[in-house]
Amino acid sequence: MPTLGTCPVCERSIRVRTGKMVHHGYQRPGSGRIVGDCFAVGLPPYEVSCKGTEKYRHVVREKLLFCTGYLAKLRAGEIHSLGYDERVPVPSTAERTRRHDPGWTYRRTVVTDAEEDPQLRIRWQVTLGKMLADTEGEVRRLRANSAT
Repeated sequence: MPTLGTCPVCERSIRVRTGKMVHHGYQRPGSGRIVGDCFAVGLPPYEVSCKGTEKYRHVVREKLLFCTGYLAKLRAGEIHSLGYDERVPVPSTAERTRRHDPGWTYRRTVVTDAEEDPQLRIRWQVTLGKMLADTEGEVRRLRANSAT
């Protein structure tokens, strides 16, 4: 019978091997490969030690400080360039050409607040708005995770 323990981060009942939490908290999107992991993988279960919880709390608080500072800079107009993912077609292959499917990928593009082209000015505003919303959401999530 496998030994189970409580994860000191996600609080789920997880298998313990050689005194440490095994792989969990991941996803297997289309490729089937493991993506992501719970922070506590490789740490002792909560029943043995609360060190995993303490380490996670420290990391969350550090990230909260960073995100709060970044959000303040975004709001104050101190950030002058931002990147966004632009959807672009992949060069066609014979198979894709028959299906009229160019295939798509994403390319990281940088836009600045000094753009003169009207379309790029709009792209700057959209990118800035998205970055503000994403960072505000991350700050809310981190505050909830760091509350005691």
